[in-house]
Amino acid sequence: MRHFVAYHSEDRMGYTAEESNPFGLYTSKKLSNPIGDVVWIVAGVGPSPKQYFLSSWFVISEVTAAEHPEFGFTLNGDEGGSFDPMARLDHLSWFPAFWRRMANFSIGLTELRDSETITAFRKVASRAGQPQK
Repeated sequence: MRHFVAYHSEDRMGYTAEESNPFGLYTSKKLSNPIGDVVWIVAGVGPSPKQYFLSSWFVISEVTAAEHPEFGFTLNGDEGGSFDPMARLDHLSWFPAFWRRMANFSIGLTELRDSETITAFRKVASRAGQPQK
């Protein structure tokens, strides 16, 4: 099982992370065999400097052609965790370095290859009542 992080940009999408499908996302990246992989969705909120939150996580169960004109694919899931309220990330000690590694979330859907970041996301999810096992 691989883990990916995706960024929800309210400015680009035209709606908030809370208004989106918590178990789905648009991407232009074609993934090899993503069924069963986990996606963590981070949302930036407010004007600069933004606050960053974990809005949801889900297990990919389906890949379809996107209905959105800017993206090629939709990734959907049937299981996961959605946070209400969303879990704040930017105040956590590990987040600034992670944010820089993700190029300020400018590179789109990205595989998480280090176990420390995956463990950190799992801790946030557990504390917020939506654990990912």
